[in-house]
Amino acid sequence: MEQTARHLSPPSGVSGLTNLQAREALKSGSNILVPESSWAKWKSLLGPLTDPMVMLLLVASPIYFSIGDVQDAVVTLVAIVPIIAVGWVLESRAHRTLKKLQERIARHCLVLRDGQLVRIPFTELVIDDVVLLHEGDVVSADLKLIHDATLYLDESSVTGESEPIVKTFTVGNDTLLAGTTVLSGRAYCKVTATGVNTQYATIGALVSHSIKPKTPLQRSISRLLRTLVSAALISPSLSC
Repeated sequence: MEQTARHLSPPSGVSGLTNLQAREALKSGSNILVPESSWAKWKSLLGPLTDPMVMLLLVASPIYFSIGDVQDAVVTLVAIVPIIAVGWVLESRAHRTLKKLQERIARHCLVLRDGQLVRIPFTELVIDDVVLLHEGDVVSADLKLIHDATLYLDESSVTGESEPIVKTFTVGNDTLLAGTTVLSGRAYCKVTATGVNTQYATIGALVSHSIKPKTPLQRSISRLLRTLVSAALISPSLSC
């Protein structure tokens, strides 16, 4: 944490949290808006292998080999390659989108601690922290204006709204969302939500856990696989 001379006088009676209060609050979790799952890389690598078409071909290939039909076995394996490649491309795009969401948030922010304006990593923001925003800042948590001020924000990354949004100290128009950018103005705001409780984190969660609907062909192949597996399990019992 480092103290900075860049400041705007805080509203009367506002001193922010104490360092002790902030440390205690931080024990409940860091302000990480878009956490990356430990399984994300494995999902990106192995996800395409769970495609019904790939699974069917993976089952068919060794069967061809076992009956001596090497040519069909090789053709089957070759056919798997473009399907897996397309799957990897789609998984890679989702991973890059998640990275962009993570990189958009400002690395540091200005907060009042013990009545002093200091610069801290955005991950150390906690509920009820008082943050000072300037032009060009990216909002690092969900905030609420606490004094008579006007800010112009770019909310396109969160709401899709392309026009600048005016935020003033009035009921229903004083909320700032994490991930938005301050286009102009200066203001002190109080943190109302951090980490996974922010709306920005919800977007990240949707990206990281997005489930692509199966195509009609994939559904048909899935049914075929289930039928073949069932038949394979039933056949030994009938032969007995």
